[in-house]
Amino acid sequence: MKNDKEEGEYKQFYLNGKLREKKFFKDGKIEGKRYFFPENENFVYESLYENNKLINEKRYYNNKEKKVFSEEFFKYNGKNIFRVIYHFDKKLNIIRKNIFLNKNLLEQIEYDENGNIIYSKKYRKRFSSEEELEFDLEAEKNFFEIFNYLPKIKQGKDVEKLKLENILQRVRQIDKDEMLRRIKDYLKENKIEMVKFNDGSLRTNEHVLKFFEENLNKYVEIERKKNNIEKKEEMVLDKISDDDRKILIQPKETKITQEQITKKEADKKFDETRNWLGSRTERTLYKGSVFPVSRFIERIKDFDTDLKERVYRFIDSYTKDWISTITFDTGETYELEEALKKFREIMGLPKEEK
Repeated sequence: MKNDKEEGEYKQFYLNGKLREKKFFKDGKIEGKRYFFPENENFVYESLYENNKLINEKRYYNNKEKKVFSEEFFKYNGKNIFRVIYHFDKKLNIIRKNIFLNKNLLEQIEYDENGNIIYSKKYRKRFSSEEELEFDLEAEKNFFEIFNYLPKIKQGKDVEKLKLENILQRVRQIDKDEMLRRIKDYLKENKIEMVKFNDGSLRTNEHVLKFFEENLNKYVEIERKKNNIEKKEEMVLDKISDDDRKILIQPKETKITQEQITKKEADKKFDETRNWLGSRTERTLYKGSVFPVSRFIERIKDFDTDLKERVYRFIDSYTKDWISTITFDTGETYELEEALKKFREIMGLPKEEK
């Protein structure tokens, strides 16, 4: 207790001593994770609270693998609660999605293992006109469409780039900050460092979040204000004589340091190498493919150590969990761990410390 308010971790137990519930409080409100363990069931409810409001709840099997079999997302608008429940199969493919407004089921969709819709039904609206007025149902449903894609990204599956961009770009201005925060939390919690697209391109590390930021147009407002200022400056200049205009309009000094130029060049080289390594058409670094060592060496021959380390970290992240062996065109085949050591040797990098 702190100032008569609950604070910190609280636990509750069944009569047999088994843990029933664990949750965290801040200033008397539930904040962060809450865990509930049903007494006679082998699964766990893991909930996430913000300011005493439930925003996410997943259910997973209480075993070593902890595979999620359903996940629910909540969004609040006044007294109304909009929520979407996803159900997963054993391979974590979405097999069913239920959409609710308060306790009313609005829509049910079922999918096959490839993500194709095999059943869809919309239910009659059984809620008051007041509820309906407070909610733009289509906009709310669009808000949750992103959660169709995040589990695929988590599993390392290819996602449809254009569809994902379209969904992000349709998010309402008032929802963009909340959307970005939720995506950021999801990426962090699931340690997602790469997203692969169906066109063969991909994003890694900090560029994953940047992809979502770009498409949510988070900086549109800043650009709009900047454009308005420039227009006002042009209007003022129109009223000034030609001689005065020459004095006022001076070339803007561009202060780009050598360090910035070097970084920009390094980023470009990294992006080109990353796209080549992850190319689905060339199958450069792909399960069952033969890796072209000499072409790789040619690409990185003028890279400094930092840039080589970036490329190596990408290779490590990209191959993890889906490639078990790598065959080089020099004739050797290695288990992944040994192959990664070979990559460091080829790149002239020191052995990695354990």
